[in-house]
Amino acid sequence: MNCIGTYDGTIFYNPANKFCIVSVKTADQSVPAEARSNRRYKDHLIRFTAVGYEIPRTDAVELELDGEWTKGKYGVQLQVEQWREIVPRTKNGVEGYLASGLIKGIGPKTAADIVERFGVDTLDILEHQPERLLEIRGITENKLEDIKASYAENRMLQGIMTLLAPFKITPKTALKIYQYFGPTSVEILEKSPFELCQISGFGFRRVDAIVQKSGGNLHDPTQMFFPISLVMIGSWLIDRESTHDTLKNIMTIPVSMPDVLGAKLFWVGILTVLLGIYSVGVTLITGLAVGLSGLTAEVFFHGGTQIVLAGLTTYMVCMPLILIFGQIRGAYLGGSILAFFLGYSMMFFKGGILASIYPFSAALILVGFDMSEYAGTTTAPNPLLAVIGVGIMVLWAVLLLVMSSNKKEMKARKQTKAKGRGKRAVRRKGR
Repeated sequence: MNCIGTYDGTIFYNPANKFCIVSVKTADQSVPAEARSNRRYKDHLIRFTAVGYEIPRTDAVELELDGEWTKGKYGVQLQVEQWREIVPRTKNGVEGYLASGLIKGIGPKTAADIVERFGVDTLDILEHQPERLLEIRGITENKLEDIKASYAENRMLQGIMTLLAPFKITPKTALKIYQYFGPTSVEILEKSPFELCQISGFGFRRVDAIVQKSGGNLHDPTQMFFPISLVMIGSWLIDRESTHDTLKNIMTIPVSMPDVLGAKLFWVGILTVLLGIYSVGVTLITGLAVGLSGLTAEVFFHGGTQIVLAGLTTYMVCMPLILIFGQIRGAYLGGSILAFFLGYSMMFFKGGILASIYPFSAALILVGFDMSEYAGTTTAPNPLLAVIGVGIMVLWAVLLLVMSSNKKEMKARKQTKAKGRGKRAVRRKGR
């Protein structure tokens, strides 16, 4: 949804990660009725709430907001994915923009002096001849550097967002890219996109989607489909012990059930690592075959390690499901379906404790995934809670292994008692 409006006020702002909740006023009648403020204003404009990162908090410019209407605890709000400033090409419009505080080093007095000197050509001067600002009284060499740096950052963020617009890159991610690569960000994205793998949250799969321009959604489906594969394979391996009467044979020799199940889990873990390595290998071969630039040894190692580790942490989270559904005859398909829904459910936890401690999101947090882009979270992840989330699942798996020993003993006793009753019944008939 695209909407043009003007900043009306700040409801919340986090200076650490630039996340903000703002009120926006607009004459756009396409704003959903449930998103509109119930209060009446003298200007008769519609008010609604917009949520996003680094949204300009000034009414000196109009804002073109692009995003989706979402319903949450505080009603319907516009989840902003991209924004663009619209600066009026008038003296008052340009002066208001410069005096808004968006460009460091320029206050209201300096803004008025600049516009008085350069008029409506001010923005062109800033873009192409910034050294001419030294003609303005009060602007020193040091202040000019601050102005140039601030204006360049503002323009660069817009350039990054425009370049990656089909992939719904948020201002927060654009800022992260700029902070890492600096003024060369756009050039790197155009010529060596795989350099993005050096930034936390950009794995091979994600960058490859950007390079190939294969779609507009950066949400990697790994955490929805990979658990299905793990639970199905692991549960099937354990289920074979029952359907092929292997379990009955094992009962006659001194092999504990925890050892059997532990061995199955071990081999599923090995398979997980091999699948991760295979994925990395395919990416490398494909990248070299098509001549993708930026695919350096450092980038390859960083991205490849993240893929393998993400597989391992996801496997750790899936272990209880593998053990539970593997021991229920023929239930491995049901376990796979449940794994899908549990993996998909992480997309609904946007903030708070659950966003970090929920096991399937915790598995990705531990290996450095950018959850704000992956799952749309609005708060910074808590690594300690992520450790607890994964740890709970591992502990649960250990308890299931221990309990499996008791189940085996109980089953053995039942079989012994059944044989005893059968023998006694035969003796009675013989009499």
